[in-house]
Amino acid sequence: MRRLSKRPPSARDAGPAVTTPPLLRLAGMNPSVHRQVGISYRRRVAFVDEGLADLIRALWVAGIDTDYSCQGGLNPLWGQQGTAGYVAFEDASAGRRLSTMLPADLAARLTWERRVVRFQPEEISGLVAALTLAGR
Repeated sequence: MRRLSKRPPSARDAGPAVTTPPLLRLAGMNPSVHRQVGISYRRRVAFVDEGLADLIRALWVAGIDTDYSCQGGLNPLWGQQGTAGYVAFEDASAGRRLSTMLPADLAARLTWERRVVRFQPEEISGLVAALTLAGR
């Protein structure tokens, strides 16, 4: 029997990227249609869409907790129509904090909902850059 560690798992523990992380399969959650990678920052650990890994990490570094996310884009399950990416927050105040950290022109291109921000996949690198600049 494998001994359980008291330390939180790290992204290194996650192993190679897989379509459906084993922990999600065990939890009975639906598999992601995007390739998943393990990320970590301090005590936070998650499997996220590969295209969002830098953004989620930048949000965590900025002190903004996330709940779930999707990188959006084209996918065979959605047909020829692409979808917007999104990040959902644990509470509405996190989205408000994020909006104050972004340049006005970038924030205006996003769709803001109570606990969710939606964006086109090509905006991800701009969001990461803006959060990095805001953290300096």
